[in-house]
Amino acid sequence: MKSNREPQPEATDVEKVRRQVERVASLMEHPAIADQLAPRRKALFGILAHLTQSKLRVGVLGVTSSGKSTFVNALVGESILPEQSKPTSNVLVSVRKGPSRAIEVLFKDGRKERFVGKDFAPHTVDRYCSEERNPRNEQGVQGVALETPDALLTDNLELVDTPGLDAYGYAMHEELTLREFVPTADIIIYLTSIRNPLKRADIEALGHVIENDQRVLFVITGKNLERDDTELGRVIKTRAAKLDEHVQRLERDIALQAGLWTAGVALVDSKEAIAARCDRDDARWRSSGMDWVAATLERFGRDVSRMALESRMARAAHHVKEAQAQIAAELARARGDRAGWQRQIDARCNALKASD
Repeated sequence: MKSNREPQPEATDVEKVRRQVERVASLMEHPAIADQLAPRRKALFGILAHLTQSKLRVGVLGVTSSGKSTFVNALVGESILPEQSKPTSNVLVSVRKGPSRAIEVLFKDGRKERFVGKDFAPHTVDRYCSEERNPRNEQGVQGVALETPDALLTDNLELVDTPGLDAYGYAMHEELTLREFVPTADIIIYLTSIRNPLKRADIEALGHVIENDQRVLFVITGKNLERDDTELGRVIKTRAAKLDEHVQRLERDIALQAGLWTAGVALVDSKEAIAARCDRDDARWRSSGMDWVAATLERFGRDVSRMALESRMARAAHHVKEAQAQIAAELARARGDRAGWQRQIDARCNALKASD
């Protein structure tokens, strides 16, 4: 009898990828090139750490003030993440569905702290994640995990709120989000504001997503900021028409990004969604647009898990190949072999052109 199950990678294939990553990562420790290749090495180990994890990582990305924290709060069901227009989060904050309401803080030195009851509150998250209370992450926080039965996530999904991009003076936020986190994500939710179309920082961030071959759900926040255009008491352009224009503009911008694998575009108002959940107002919840997002996440949890391991292995193989090219180029440069260094760069450029 023929099985209906998708073929899964063999354990030996996973082990082969693991050995490749470890071997290439060890080559990056060469003292002549270790500093230059440190970000790539960190990305490889991040991929390795999540290679066989059962939960799918859904990353929430966007420039500062795109509404990421408010969006995550809508899926959590309450305003637990700090919501500010200035750069706020400086560590990764993960959310998962669980039997209890708890906040767990993991430190880089291996320590853990767990908060429940009245300490499951914004002030706890803010204490460890914000630039104001933990500047430059001086407390050495590795990450913060929220668990709540109210999270609109399937059991096999982990939602991760990332530091905002394009914040002047906070290059470490971008490094953490794009270089360390993105290679380990299975799915990306990319947020833009209705007041701010895609800009250069967004395009650069999406380039990292394309490099890692991830599916992207685009979300336009601030839906309720739009109003009818009127003149002398007469409607000359409806709110609905203006919202359609926002979606069409984003879809045109997306189409220009070769290799981007999209999962649709949603228009939402996260603040309305939070209020709707608090009031248990189903009509208002649907109006907020978050019902479609929640349904899409449920579909991800049901369908994408079949492809997760294969996708992670492909991502690891890609980064191994990129790392090998970088190692060769940097070693040639360190030896003073300018001709050899240039050959490596030319070969990389030709490979990129061939893949277009």
